[in-house]
Amino acid sequence: MAEQELEVLEGVAEELVFRREDTGFTVLDISTEEGELITVVGVLPEISAGEELRLSGHWDSHSTFGRQFRAEFCERRMPGTVAQMLKYLASGSVKGIGPSTAVKIIEAFGEETFDVLGNHPEKLAKIRGISPKKAEQISAQFKEQYAVREVMMSLESLGLSPAESINAYRVFGDDVTKMIMKNPYILCLSEVGMSFERVDAFAETLHERPDPGFRIRAGILHVVNHNLNNGHTCLPREKLLRPAADLLDTNDDTIDIAIDDLTEENLLKVVPLEGREFVFLPRIFDAEYDSAQRIKMMVRFPPAGKETLSKDIDKIEKKSGITYEGKQRLAIQTAIEKGILILTGGPGTGKTTTVNAILQLLEEDGLHVVLTAPTGRAAQRMSEITGKEARTIHRLLEAERTGHEQMRFARHARNPIDADAVIVDELSMVDVVLFAALMDALPMGCRLIMVGDSDQLPPVGAGNVLHDLIDSGLLPVVKLDEVFRQAMQSLIVTNAHRVVAGEQPILNVKNNDFSTWSEAAGPARSRTSSGSIRPGCRRPTGTRPSGISRSFAPPEKGTWAR
Repeated sequence: MAEQELEVLEGVAEELVFRREDTGFTVLDISTEEGELITVVGVLPEISAGEELRLSGHWDSHSTFGRQFRAEFCERRMPGTVAQMLKYLASGSVKGIGPSTAVKIIEAFGEETFDVLGNHPEKLAKIRGISPKKAEQISAQFKEQYAVREVMMSLESLGLSPAESINAYRVFGDDVTKMIMKNPYILCLSEVGMSFERVDAFAETLHERPDPGFRIRAGILHVVNHNLNNGHTCLPREKLLRPAADLLDTNDDTIDIAIDDLTEENLLKVVPLEGREFVFLPRIFDAEYDSAQRIKMMVRFPPAGKETLSKDIDKIEKKSGITYEGKQRLAIQTAIEKGILILTGGPGTGKTTTVNAILQLLEEDGLHVVLTAPTGRAAQRMSEITGKEARTIHRLLEAERTGHEQMRFARHARNPIDADAVIVDELSMVDVVLFAALMDALPMGCRLIMVGDSDQLPPVGAGNVLHDLIDSGLLPVVKLDEVFRQAMQSLIVTNAHRVVAGEQPILNVKNNDFSTWSEAAGPARSRTSSGSIRPGCRRPTGTRPSGISRSFAPPEKGTWAR
């Protein structure tokens, strides 16, 4: 919603109902001049009862709590009246001051209360129950909170939203305002996560223009990040020069020099590969390198396997009433004996049936098997077809968001997941960062079964993990390619295989699971995430700039060599 479309609400904060300290998300009640009590929600860090607020946002209706105001921007003033000061102190905003102490302080100092708290703690010590030491502690706490509020208000006056303000303060501390005025581009080079375009426009409004070098470096990182958001883990250095130069209205030589500067500061990683230099973001390079190293270690020191006899598979066939075809039996045997496997194949080829057999044999051997998938929907489907609990990879790794697009995983090499074997479904949807985190959290000797369709679209995030793991030739791979008769009754399955084979899909048959829209029937439509239909919205074709690889690239030549 554009800022000029936002509505304005003014009032005094009455009561803090809820706050998440890590994000600043707040629910509070404010009173207006008309005496109306209104519930406000939004990222409103460091706000306490008694403060005067001017909020910009929009009205919303909550299914449980009813009408409320959702604030997007906030201007505030410290309490200005004695009544507001009392409310502020009595709310517990200042550590060491409770409701009864607040009344004593207000009765003693009235409108001078805040001046006494900030500048004259010796006067505060004259109140019964407040020792000189406690008075100093209260004064220090008040001044610290006041300083934080001053910084937050300063940032908001620059046009930062409350969420951006709290992120900026947590990243850069008390001097954040001075730092931004000197180099506003730190706002898009950090966890604050503001876009380059927005910061660039903000920099134009400053009385003193920042050093041009700041803009050039930020612009280069913006191009690399844009490439990352399109799914590519890296790009050739020569492919970075012209887009960055065009964006920043400069020349290739200036960009080339700036890339070297960013590399020296570890903000970029330049890696020679097969006679060319490729530019990575360091965290993406680390994800690829660490994953490659773990794969190499698993190949060199494979998990302990167990010989699987045909009679073991025959027993499962008899128990489940299923007859496995040749490649299914090979996949089952490989998974148990090798302890690591990539199982791939298109829809209807029996991946699910094969996974169930592998799961049964592993559990019969007394192993603790963990099932996981990249999305909630995929995990739920995995649970339904196996009858066992399946969790998303994020939940399995106990992920926690720490900042803009940044995740922290509680499970890692020093605190691995509790599992003897892990089966990962829908690996084609897993990007390189999440895959690296999963590999890092596997305990030593853990068996790993990776399942997915290599012909599906690559993940939304960077990388093409499943496809490139298969291409590496390092891991045992079984590709199921026989489509079972019951699956072929689905026109979706039939057409999926025809498309992969380069054949024209069947479009002229009405089927209960497949239909098409013709141009004559109306505009193309697609479903949004909310389930509504938007006219004229088409899925991108997925084409990539020429010469830019979306690869699970080896961090050094020979990484994937046998």
